[in-house]
Amino acid sequence: MKLDLDFLRTVVLFSDLPDEELQMVSDIFKETKYQRRQIVFFEEDTGKYMYIVKSGRVKVSRLLPTGKEMILAFHQSGEYFGEMSLIDGETTPATVTAVVPSVILFTGSREFSGLMEHPTINRTILKTLCTRCRDAWRHAGGAAAGGAPAAAGPTGRPRG
Repeated sequence: MKLDLDFLRTVVLFSDLPDEELQMVSDIFKETKYQRRQIVFFEEDTGKYMYIVKSGRVKVSRLLPTGKEMILAFHQSGEYFGEMSLIDGETTPATVTAVVPSVILFTGSREFSGLMEHPTINRTILKTLCTRCRDAWRHAGGAAAGGAPAAAGPTGRPRG
């Protein structure tokens, strides 16, 4: 299924690609629909795909030990997620759920590896991951006692 190249240009990963490369990108993605409250994937699932929100909105959340849901982020049209598990091979760190009816594009790990070979796409993904890490650190720091940033141990995890 060929995707709309105009939409793909709105995705920051692909915005600087020439038409020929953008056409190749459109060939590797498939489209699926999710209803409101439908799970895209669960926390701790094995990551098999990278996703792009074509329309709608999804939330990224974790279930706390208390049973309360902690919302980490929302993604809407043109934003992507799921790439982290494809990069490091670990399970997904959060559950992603459609909050409204949504159309999601997805591609598998082999195709994603091919995307990572492109220097511009690779650099953009790295920048996005850094931004998400910094946002998480800020969020964790604000949640620490007294609002002070949590002290990190040698593994990068908070001490305690």
